[in-house]
Amino acid sequence: MASAVSFARPANAQVATISIPITIKGLSPRLSVTVLIDGQSKGTIAGGSTKTYTVERSKPHTFEVDAMIKGNYAKYEGTDVRTRYSNVNNFWTLDVISTQNCQQAPVCYDYYWYCDAWGNCWYEPYCTYEQQCWSISELAEKGHTFAYSVEQEVVVNDIHGQNTDTWQSVDSNVNLSAVESVILIDNATAKARDVFVRWVVNGAPVQGKSVSLKADKPLYIKAEYQTVAEYRLTVNVVPPEVGNITLDPPSPDHWYRAGTSIQATAIATSLSCPFDHWELDGTSVSRISSYTITMNSADSVTAVFCVATKETLASTTTSSDTARGVTVTALTGTGTITSLTTEMTASTYQPSGSPSLLLAASILMAVVSVALLVAFAISEFRRAHAIPASPRICSNCGFGNPPYARAFCVKCGEPLER
Repeated sequence: MASAVSFARPANAQVATISIPITIKGLSPRLSVTVLIDGQSKGTIAGGSTKTYTVERSKPHTFEVDAMIKGNYAKYEGTDVRTRYSNVNNFWTLDVISTQNCQQAPVCYDYYWYCDAWGNCWYEPYCTYEQQCWSISELAEKGHTFAYSVEQEVVVNDIHGQNTDTWQSVDSNVNLSAVESVILIDNATAKARDVFVRWVVNGAPVQGKSVSLKADKPLYIKAEYQTVAEYRLTVNVVPPEVGNITLDPPSPDHWYRAGTSIQATAIATSLSCPFDHWELDGTSVSRISSYTITMNSADSVTAVFCVATKETLASTTTSSDTARGVTVTALTGTGTITSLTTEMTASTYQPSGSPSLLLAASILMAVVSVALLVAFAISEFRRAHAIPASPRICSNCGFGNPPYARAFCVKCGEPLER
C-alpha cells in the first residue's frame, strides 16, 4: 500500500480582487458622468478626473458611462441651442485571460515491505517527480479612458431655404447660402416678392448672402427677408382723346412700389371739353385737376372731362322761319354749321308784281336770311368756345353748369339765375 503527498501552489497564484482606474477625458470639470459596472451604479466621475474601482480578478466585467452629457445653452427667439458632450464608445468590456502553469513536483510513496506475527512492520519509502499543472486567471487590461467629443447645436431658420436642427463638431465650418428673392404674387395688377436682407446669428446681423461660420458655440441662425410689393395703376380718360394725364413720379409701365404717393394731373386738350372730376375705382373723389393716389393696392383712376358739354351740346339747335318756308339747322354738338336748306313755295309766299320783281325779291330775301343765319351761327360758336371764368351753379340741385349753358339747368331743368 502506498500514499501520495501533494505539494502547495505558489503563493501568488491566486488573487481575489484587482483595482481598475477609469479616466474621463474631454468633459468640462463642472460636469460629471455616471459609472455602471456590470449594470450596477458605482457613482459618478467628474470631467477630466480619474477614479479607481475594485473588481474581482477572475471574471470579466463591463463598464458603462453616459453616452451624452448636456452642457450650457442659450435662448434666441424662444429657441434653445446648447453644447453637448458625446461618447459613441461608452461601453468597455474588461476580459479575463487564463494561463496554465506546469512544473515537475516531487512525489513520495511509502511501501509496506514486511510485518511479523507480533505486528511489527518495516517500511521503505519511494520518491519520484511528476508534472503538476494549474490555471491562473487575470484581467487583460489594467485601466481605461472614456473620451468625450464636444458638439454644438446649429439651428437654421430660413423660410425660403433650409430649416435644420443639427449637431456639429466643435470648430467645424457651417456654410450658409440664401436666395436673392422669391416671387410671391405675379399677375396683371399686383406683384410681390421676398428680397433677402441679411443673416442674423445669435441675435447679431451678418451681411452677405453666402457666409461661412465656425461652430465654436451654439448657433441660432435666421434669414431675414423684406416683402416688396408692386401694384399697377390703370389710367383712363373719358371721353377718350379730349385730354391726358401726367403722373409724378412717372413710370413707363405704370407699376409702383407699395406705399408710393403719386400725383395725377389732368390736362384738357380741347377748350370745348374742360376737366370735370376724378374717379378712383369707379367712385368720384375730387373735382380738382391734381389728385394724389397712395398705392396700397392695384387702382384704376379716371379723368372725366366735359360732363356738362356732352349733355347740352349733343342736341342740335334748330331754328325755323315758317312764314318764309326757310328751315336752317344752325349748330351741332361741335358748334359748326352742317346744313342749310331754303325752300320757297308759291303756297307760302306769293307777292304781286312782275315776274322779274318777284325773282329779285326772292333772291334778296334768301341772301338776307343766309346772312342772318351765318351771323347767328358765328355768334353761337364764339360763345360756346369762350373760356369760362366760373361755372353757373344751379340754386336747385347745385350742379355746375358751363357759363354758355342755356337759361335752364342741364341736370334738373330749373331756371338759372341771371
